[in-house]
Amino acid sequence: MSRTRIHRVSQEKVLNVIDFRTPLGLFLTKEGRKWVAVDNTTGDAWTEEFSRKRQATRWLRGKFEIQKEGVAMRVLVVEPERRPEVREIDDSLKAMQEIVGGLIQPIYPFDEPVALICNDEGKIINLPMNRGLRDEDGQIYDVVSGTFFLCGAPADSDCFTSLTQEQIERYKEWFHTPEMFWGMDGLIVCLPLEVD
Repeated sequence: MSRTRIHRVSQEKVLNVIDFRTPLGLFLTKEGRKWVAVDNTTGDAWTEEFSRKRQATRWLRGKFEIQKEGVAMRVLVVEPERRPEVREIDDSLKAMQEIVGGLIQPIYPFDEPVALICNDEGKIINLPMNRGLRDEDGQIYDVVSGTFFLCGAPADSDCFTSLTQEQIERYKEWFHTPEMFWGMDGLIVCLPLEVD
């Protein structure tokens, strides 16, 4: 059995590798909704659980670092009818869901590795319209409903990260003015909303 190839095995086989530290190698199994990765190349049976298969295989190949739960992330929170504000949040799913008020949906409307995280059901549950997303010509192509936040989304990572100070300043200006929306003749009309 190859020590560098990842072997997809049964849960029973993984338990045997963990218990008896043999055979040597890299092992992967699915347990319910999680992936269990075991690195037994040295006979130590290092074990980690992941929500995604890609994360597990990257960890087995040494390309993924486990981040501790609760690592602080600097994000830009944008609420309807308010100016954006910088917050430090835990990088946990729970903290992200608390900001958006439900299930999260990352979207990537920018030309750099920045994610806009919004409520996955924001439009369905009629959360208030917040800000328009615009194309290169300044035309609105979508409207984000409910509170959202912006964070880093490096292409070489499976985790969201803090925004840089430069990104914070750029997107504070981009989303500085709250907007109000209404429908007129099948079009969405958007006007700036002045707030203090």
